[in-house]
Amino acid sequence: MMILSQNKQTIASTDNLNYIQVEEREKNYNDFVYEIKAYYSNDKTLLGKYKTAERANEILQDMYNQLMTQNFSFTYKMPKE
Repeated sequence: MMILSQNKQTIASTDNLNYIQVEEREKNYNDFVYEIKAYYSNDKTLLGKYKTAERANEILQDMYNQLMTQNFSFTYKMPKE
């Protein structure tokens, strides 16, 4: 499976993928952004940024559901906010 990043500038492959994770990053004092990143053995790729942890986790769950219901020959497009 391929994953098209939210900004449509990166295509990540699930080949050699270790895991995908939501990370909380503080932009300013008490102002956070939630990033979905794909981790490989020697690298990581930013897939998308979201304003809330709930939205980021919804996207992650949708990615999982698509993986389980589709074959691996499609491209998942990271949604905007």
